[in-house]
Amino acid sequence: MDWERTDSHWTNHDFSRFTYDTGELVVPASATIVSRLGSNGHEFHVETLSSPGAWKLWFDRTDLSKDSGLCVIIYNKAQDSFGGDGFESLMSLPVTRNTFAETVQRFQIQPCITRTIMREKGLSLSIVFGCKEEAKQQLITKLKRVDRAHYHPMIMAGIFFELERARLEECVDQLTDDFALNSSEIRPLDLNMGSTEMVGYLQKCYRSRELGSEINSLKRQLKKVIDETAMFDETYGAVVEKDKSSEAYEAKEGHDYQHVKFAGRRIRSRVEEMCDILDDKIDSCNVTIDNMSLTMQTLWNHFAQEDNKLNTSFNRTNTRLSNTNKEISQSMQDDSTQMKFIALLTMVFLPISTMTSIFSTELFSWDAGPGEAVISKYLWVFIVISLALTTVVVGAWGIATRYAFLRRKKADEDSKDYGKFG
Repeated sequence: MDWERTDSHWTNHDFSRFTYDTGELVVPASATIVSRLGSNGHEFHVETLSSPGAWKLWFDRTDLSKDSGLCVIIYNKAQDSFGGDGFESLMSLPVTRNTFAETVQRFQIQPCITRTIMREKGLSLSIVFGCKEEAKQQLITKLKRVDRAHYHPMIMAGIFFELERARLEECVDQLTDDFALNSSEIRPLDLNMGSTEMVGYLQKCYRSRELGSEINSLKRQLKKVIDETAMFDETYGAVVEKDKSSEAYEAKEGHDYQHVKFAGRRIRSRVEEMCDILDDKIDSCNVTIDNMSLTMQTLWNHFAQEDNKLNTSFNRTNTRLSNTNKEISQSMQDDSTQMKFIALLTMVFLPISTMTSIFSTELFSWDAGPGEAVISKYLWVFIVISLALTTVVVGAWGIATRYAFLRRKKADEDSKDYGKFG
């Protein structure tokens, strides 16, 4: 199981988890030290170290074991040979392994924490990993304003929460401004927007949800800060209460205790204010989400209405086509009735016409005298020629019909093959 680590000794495995500066960077890696130590009269001091020699000089002239106040090491995010961010991981350090090992020893850093508080001396030591230039400047500015409460154990946590609060507040304000700009009269909502615009609205909605989740997470941490600050003030006050009668208390501890107590009240008050500010930003995120949801619902309703209009138009067109087909069918039915009547007349008069044509020829002599034949002896020629012509006509019709059938069948097969492979 992953038991909680209780030992403070650093092993080779602990050091191997970090990546160290090897001196191969085009822009030298550096770290910034911000201090307000009692040995310097609690004056605010900032210096930048970029070489092992500079670190050795700083270690030689600084004795933290006998000092009080605040000391923060800010590890800058170095650049690689291509000018980009080379130390993307927080486990990458802009110092050598020996320098980091010396820092761990001087700061009494345990493997599981990055901050040490020596309450008996009023000393707070911190290390900040992977800090960009903008964040570093903001951190230095806020450390410069902490005044005499600089060694309160919750001051660094409060500063980081202030930076995170400012970042989230800026993100929420930017998102709210973007939505307000899209919803203004200058850029009215386009119900005929394309997929790109719709994706943009959805991304804003998802971003609002993410920001709301991040703000709620920060609020939970702020509530822990309030509890921890109250617990520290109560514990520290109990310790000081035992030494009220001593000269040390009158000379130093009582004065420092008042500063720490006052700082604790200010930290709790500011954290409560940040919680209220974050509540307002959560409301802004919810308003944006609700407005986005309303916008998307309006769009979907608009699309549904357009689909209904198209379906109605298609139905009307189908109705007209159906009526037209019905009229055509009725007309064809009338034509079929007339053709049947014509065929019936043809069946009635065709035998009479045939017999009239045959009897009107010279093959029959109705005025023949005695001893003369009424029927010509060439009647067989007429019968043979008639049968031959009938056979030729019927055969030609059959061949033409068969050829047309085969062409239609081949065309249907080609169409099926094209639909299957094309």
